[in-house]
Amino acid sequence: MLNDKSVKQLVDGIMDDAISQEINLLDLSYNYITDKGCKEIARLFDANYKFKNLILGKNMHITAEGLTSITESIQANNSINTIDMSVCNIEMIGSSKVKLLQREIVLEHL
Repeated sequence: MLNDKSVKQLVDGIMDDAISQEINLLDLSYNYITDKGCKEIARLFDANYKFKNLILGKNMHITAEGLTSITESIQANNSINTIDMSVCNIEMIGSSKVKLLQREIVLEHL
């Protein structure tokens, strides 16, 4: 299982690889990632890595703070299509899908 330290190492490794800045799918579901790990993932968006799909589902230690870190970092990154944060520990009001700048963030009620 990956934790925040593992996510930091993964992000550092991706950023050290100068070959490609495109990631079609990054699936980090079913791990022990917290809001701190989300801040590490946000560094990739800040560095303008091109993502299609990011899956963080089933990480019960990600809260609204982690969601905020990621959504703030994608403001200038137009590549992301879908972020799946289903069954994370995020309190929601209303819809289970949040639209943000033409992108879909999928959440499920616990």
